[in-house]
Amino acid sequence: MARYIKIKKENINIAGSDTDLLVGKVSAVAAGNENGNNTADEVTIFDQDGMFYTFVVTGSSAAWTQSIQNAVTANPGGVLSTVIIPASAAKATAAVVSRFI
Repeated sequence: MARYIKIKKENINIAGSDTDLLVGKVSAVAAGNENGNNTADEVTIFDQDGMFYTFVVTGSSAAWTQSIQNAVTANPGGVLSTVIIPASAAKATAAVVSRFI
């Protein structure tokens, strides 16, 4: 499993975000937010340290979830794997980064 995944800046349409996003220690990926809500419009990445990253991807959570899962498992033992989002999927328009308490 890759130690880090990279989401290209071209897939992110958030004001002030002009670089690729790196996420490490991914333990799970799910459609919806951290509570399992908004499954069509959000995708959440959970890491091993209790952090979660929720992205608003209106109507494209299934494509994003599958793409992130593919990146996590595509590079066994590798340091970095790039998430390939289908061209038809919406860009991320908002993000929330938080920690489970």
